[in-house]
Amino acid sequence: DGKYEFTKTVIMPSDPAKSVSFRLSNYATFTTARTWNSANTSMIQYGTPESPKTQSGAHTDYFMGGIFDVNGKCTAIEVYGGGRLFINNVAMEDTKIGVHIKPNAAYNVIENVNVTSPARNETKGIFVEGTNNTFVNMRIYHSFIGAHLTGKDNVLINIHPLANPSNNINSIGFYDQSEGNRYSFCYSDQYPVGFK
Repeated sequence: DGKYEFTKTVIMPSDPAKSVSFRLSNYATFTTARTWNSANTSMIQYGTPESPKTQSGAHTDYFMGGIFDVNGKCTAIEVYGGGRLFINNVAMEDTKIGVHIKPNAAYNVIENVNVTSPARNETKGIFVEGTNNTFVNMRIYHSFIGAHLTGKDNVLINIHPLANPSNNINSIGFYDQSEGNRYSFCYSDQYPVGFK
């Protein structure tokens, strides 16, 4: 338990032989410090644009438990590459984007995650540019776009975006700009546009 202030992005190595996993208490809170540098786009970053996380057999990285409170300053977690990352039982509060899966990221699993965003036009619960990722049992509160998908062949199961009634009339629960994405028990609540 406790509060852990970040002044900059923590970058996980892209080499699968150098696995780093977080297993946090349910009441451990990662938050942005007052000295947070706005050039940092996320609190946790798996891989980098220059060196995306690579797959290696059954290798898996874990991020389990805890709370992100980013004070509206950045994304909670960005994922570069197909590292088979497993994010489970995490709460993300006041985020610009809860989880951002970058274009080369594949075979990641995000499960039992709650995302809360400030009711602003640029916020997204999840932003999925990668392919073949799985999202299960998520509640997304107040994001302008609940789930935005530009990548294909992703699976969403029991995803529930809930809009703030004061959100812009253009806000969207699910915005799918690709093909082959599969939805099961997904529903938007109070969004002017449920699915686009």
